Amino acid sequence: MSEQTVSGDGVHVAGDFQGWDPALTPLTDQGGGIWSTTISVMGGSTINYKYINGNVWGQDESVPGGCAVGGNRAHTVGMSDETLDLVCFGACTVCAPAQSNVTLQVDMTGLMVDPAGVHVTGEFQGWDPGATPMVDQGGGIWSVTVPMDQGLTLGYKFINGNVWGQDETVPAECATDNNRTVTVGMMDQTEDVVCFNSCAACVVGAVPGCTNIDAQNYDPAATEDDGSCEYLITFQVDMNQVCLTADGVHIAGSIQGWDPAATAMDDSDMDGVYTYSTVLADGAYEYKYINGNAWGQDESVPGACAVNNNRELVVAGANQTIPVVCFASCDPCGAAADITVTLQVDMSDETIDANGVHVAGTFNSWDPMADPMVDAGGGIYTKDITVPSGTGLQYRFVNGNTSMGEEVVPMECGSDDMQGGGVLARTIDCVSSPTVVNPVCFSGCDACSGSLVNVTFQVDMSNEVVNPIGVFIVGSFQDPPFTAGLDQMTDLGGGIWEFTTAIATGTAVTYKYLNGPNFANEETVPSNCGLDNGFGGFDREWTVGAADETIPVHCFSSCVSCDTPDVNITFQVDMSEETVAAEGVHIAGAFQGWDPGATPMVDQGNGIWTYTTALTPGETVEYKFINGNVWGQDESVPGECASGFNRSYTPGGMDETVPVVCFASCQACNVPSADVTFEVDMTNEMVDPTGVYLVGTFNGFDASATPLADMGGGIWAVTVTLDQGASIEYKYLNGSDFAGEEIVPMECGVDNGFGGYNRAWTVGMMNETIPVHCFSSCDACVVGVLGCTDMNATNFDPLATIDNGSCTYNVTFRVDMWNEMVDAEGVYIVGDFQGWDPTSTPMNYLGYGIYEFSSAFTGNSTITYKFVNGNDIANAESVPMECGADDGFGGFNRTIDLMTSDVSVSVCFGECDSCAGCTDPFSTEYNPFAINDDGSCATPVVYGCTYVDAENYDVSANEDDGSCTFQPAGSDCPEDLNNDGIVNAADLLQFLAGFGTMC
Repeated sequence: MSEQTVSGDGVHVAGDFQGWDPALTPLTDQGGGIWSTTISVMGGSTINYKYINGNVWGQDESVPGGCAVGGNRAHTVGMSDETLDLVCFGACTVCAPAQSNVTLQVDMTGLMVDPAGVHVTGEFQGWDPGATPMVDQGGGIWSVTVPMDQGLTLGYKFINGNVWGQDETVPAECATDNNRTVTVGMMDQTEDVVCFNSCAACVVGAVPGCTNIDAQNYDPAATEDDGSCEYLITFQVDMNQVCLTADGVHIAGSIQGWDPAATAMDDSDMDGVYTYSTVLADGAYEYKYINGNAWGQDESVPGACAVNNNRELVVAGANQTIPVVCFASCDPCGAAADITVTLQVDMSDETIDANGVHVAGTFNSWDPMADPMVDAGGGIYTKDITVPSGTGLQYRFVNGNTSMGEEVVPMECGSDDMQGGGVLARTIDCVSSPTVVNPVCFSGCDACSGSLVNVTFQVDMSNEVVNPIGVFIVGSFQDPPFTAGLDQMTDLGGGIWEFTTAIATGTAVTYKYLNGPNFANEETVPSNCGLDNGFGGFDREWTVGAADETIPVHCFSSCVSCDTPDVNITFQVDMSEETVAAEGVHIAGAFQGWDPGATPMVDQGNGIWTYTTALTPGETVEYKFINGNVWGQDESVPGECASGFNRSYTPGGMDETVPVVCFASCQACNVPSADVTFEVDMTNEMVDPTGVYLVGTFNGFDASATPLADMGGGIWAVTVTLDQGASIEYKYLNGSDFAGEEIVPMECGVDNGFGGYNRAWTVGMMNETIPVHCFSSCDACVVGVLGCTDMNATNFDPLATIDNGSCTYNVTFRVDMWNEMVDAEGVYIVGDFQGWDPTSTPMNYLGYGIYEFSSAFTGNSTITYKFVNGNDIANAESVPMECGADDGFGGFNRTIDLMTSDVSVSVCFGECDSCAGCTDPFSTEYNPFAINDDGSCATPVVYGCTYVDAENYDVSANEDDGSCTFQPAGSDCPEDLNNDGIVNAADLLQFLAGFGTMC
């Protein structure tokens, strides 16, 4: 600190090893300006840290780029005690290091030099664009000599002027992080002259610039390309199968500084595909999509298309529109996977009907008999329902099996069921991963009062540096769920922290612990004791019992207690089929920091190599073998035994030896093989022009690797050679990509971890043919005629014998404009069914302020829509939140979950229910479309003759009943205009007197 005025609060260090608290870890003054402290950290780990001249943020050092990692200092800890090299506060070296004079030169030939002159900026002067002017040496050459610390590699760039925006674009082939670099030697040095915006000297007479006519910044005057070309890049992601957060969809990456909240994507056409366009120079970029605006909401990019767990884009001299992919997928969205939702109701306070308990909802056309619930004991009834990913559902519980037994859902937890009667239902807006809904009391919003028990959660923080604010818990039992900072745990001493709350019996809760009040320091729950949370990680889970209980204590980020002793695990690999590298065989894994050269294995002879290490029981580790000591020599682990492209193993409670496997194989070496023939019946499918394909663990689920042959009669087949005894997963594709993948039914499939199912087979000891089955089915195809088989549908096909899901049903939309000043253009409807065009779909006026539109829609679909007063979307109704679905733009749309029957909906413009009005048919104010009376009935109907010229005109009548009578005419001749009984000249004169009068 010899170059600093030390704060009265002393000097501190903050880092990830102590929760980044600037006041927690003071250093001791050793004299001579030197301050130090000693900390305990785990060997082999990497720590990030920085020094603070004081004890608050704002007094922390600015770590120079030459020694910074993400703006901090970093160090990988060895396996023994060590002392870090002494550095000067805010520097990469000791204070007052030796310096050399470095002369930097740039050629500005062909450029109009800014009136402010030419400057250079860099790490050696704090990246100030106006601090270091250069001197014009003539001939276009500008130079400056600056002292720099010896031994450092420093970034810099030239500026045509003195502000950012006038800085050069350094070409990728000579750039580091978009800057030039200079390595300072032990004596004065002069760097070669380079052309501004170039890696080389200027070519006499050349005009630098972008010479690619397709680039966004093409310069027709340029004669020499300077690497500055930028191209229009459009990113696209399909979010239709994801539950969107209220914070929208964003993209983050090296294209914009990895800020998850800075770059929103757009879905102005509301088709569920979000886009973002920008201009980028040639180079490789990494990025990923974010469902929200914070880390933790980012997608988990599958390994098959990931680079460093991110997506990669290579810009190479052309504009690009990146193909649409499904969020967290390598491919476009296929058919939405079915998601299981477990509904639970507590019937403790009810007398159960003899017909049991059922649930009715949008998933079964509100049929109270269709879905009986299962008695799980303790008054709890459950039912698993499946819905497509990215959709929601509404439902009510039924005591019995008729609508008379339906519960009355309270207003505070109910929403309109959209069936036109204003009845409330329970609602789940959206699901994209398996969901267990906590039990609620029949006709209630909460658990039954007698079913709550106290659940105590405990975590052992003995191996952690506890955040000064304390330890917190988050979980599904909170309202809203997983709210950080809401529930703080109590320190019981001895490293144990505890939290107790009341939860309903039978509830399946998910939860995790936080070292501090936010998700920055959440625990990493191991997969073998966690439940996939849909965000690339795992949560803990517990099912609440019938009495107060304490969940067994376990270590933070572990499946076991902190005092569980390690066990010795021996890993083995057979290299007898490989030529072993001169560096020998190594193992790399999570237990040793994934260093390919750090952990050599021992040659036991006969091709067997082993390595033994101590691991924690119950905690799964991933690893792989390396034929050598660098990445690139590592094995490719086959899909059928891989966990994220690695091997994995979960230690038991005693010393173990992992069974030997052949390098890059799931089996021991020299395992015999068998030919397996796969057959699928495509009789009921329109086969894609590219044919039918097979994907599975044996080919890395490569969509185009294994085509099937057309055997005739709808049968497609292929034979694959596989290891005997291997357990494989597979499925068929109608086409050469996953857009045409079959939907394997749950009853003959195994969970694929992505909300769907794969087929499974264990290879036998001889050649075999797997029994043929129908595409997307567990059984053989039923030969028949495809079409709509529902007689109630608008497109019922009496010749169809197999329903193909094409049935359509009439939907009638009515909106009541009684309370609105209707636009001169009338009333329109917009929705996903017509492209949200406010001018294309006018509604018909029925009278009494009612407008109507009817059309046929495919069954088992969700219709999203809203009404517009006029034909300008600016005049669309504001749909209330309680009956709307988030439109992604801060508002809401109406939705209808159409099942397999005609539907009619009628609402008041901008409201959830029908407009109120006069419901008395004997009042002149009567509105036949009003459901609720608003007290406007004021004038009783009085029937009579309302024509004033009639003989029996009734001045009190307000409703004509057709009873009016009139005096007979004065003459039998219609030509006798003056009724004097004679047709003569007087009648003619009377006619001529009125001739030409406008009537």
